[in-house]
Amino acid sequence: MGKIGCFREYINQIRTDVLPKSVINEYGYNRVGQYLLRQGDLQKLSVATENCLYGHEKASLDRVGIRSKFEPEKYLPSYVKYFDDTIITSLEKTIASSALNIYPTPLQVYGVTYETGSSNSLGVATIDLNGLKCAESGECVDSIRLDVLLNKIGFPCEIGSYYQFQEMIKSGKLGDWLTPRAIVQLGLSKIFIPNAIGETDPNSSNVILLKEKSSNKYDIVVRIDAEKNEYLLDSCGVESENVVTTGFLGMNEPLLEYLNIIKSRDARIDWELFSGFVSVAKDFCSRSCIDEAVTKSYISNPHKFDPNTFLRPSDYIRYYDSQAFADFSEYAIGKSKNYFDNILNSLGGVAFEAPFADKYSGFLNMCIDSKDCREFVQCVYDKTGMEI
Repeated sequence: MGKIGCFREYINQIRTDVLPKSVINEYGYNRVGQYLLRQGDLQKLSVATENCLYGHEKASLDRVGIRSKFEPEKYLPSYVKYFDDTIITSLEKTIASSALNIYPTPLQVYGVTYETGSSNSLGVATIDLNGLKCAESGECVDSIRLDVLLNKIGFPCEIGSYYQFQEMIKSGKLGDWLTPRAIVQLGLSKIFIPNAIGETDPNSSNVILLKEKSSNKYDIVVRIDAEKNEYLLDSCGVESENVVTTGFLGMNEPLLEYLNIIKSRDARIDWELFSGFVSVAKDFCSRSCIDEAVTKSYISNPHKFDPNTFLRPSDYIRYYDSQAFADFSEYAIGKSKNYFDNILNSLGGVAFEAPFADKYSGFLNMCIDSKDCREFVQCVYDKTGMEI
């Protein structure tokens, strides 16, 4: 595999675990185990518009500064999304969002309750990806939403099929803006991992790209939303359709049609490239990787919660405890196993070559370098919303 040397080293180059933790870790819990925020803990910040980040359907998200408990004059930027659902469904959506730790660039989601006195709002918080700096140099990191970037390149704003994604790569235009690593991360984050674990809304507005300064290309891809999952449908007793969310030729492709395209070896598909993505995605969705990712989310959320500190423990604790996270993990593991078993059975003897692991005939100018990426820190604001 050329410069990479071996598959494990290749995977380590694709996985970019570089995002900082949220200041919300400094806060205590409510009676369920969610981080408890009160008035005074949050400072509303303006929404960054220069790259149209979080536009249209994301406009309802609140961009806030969360006050540091240890340095009260400092506020760290975050996005908070509140759920207009029952308590149980809100907790289940928070657990489903832990899937973001499965992706090539893990993003931790924090379950929060915002207490305003008259009522409480339940939701999730993530760090603001438009407010990152390089830890070493202090330089701001350029970020952009995928749909905005695709429009800038001249592509449709949504990647609606694997074939469309494949043709974007082969045109060479995607490689003008993204490094080979980012293209692999994009395929995993937009198509293969969502398909595997049963996500139902992997749209382009839910993907953020971070630029690498030396190459002036986007090098890191981050999924920012994973709450819509067949897991939630199953928990409500709703039978989900047997479809592949992003199919070969379109969205919500029937599974039988999807598998028949593989078996027929449709000439429009580059089967070596597809098989390569399958091999990498299968590794990211292995039992150990999924369990580790969901456990990481549990540890960053109610792991240290002690219900014995409350006079009246909540009846909803069991919907947000270790077993609840474990149930989601087992669901994602089983879902992905079925997905990859179906694909591999249909593929038969196609050779597997990890995408851009070496300069082979299909993509002569694309090869993933064994290059580390920068660690990031968050920008810091004061209570007036001015950056410190």
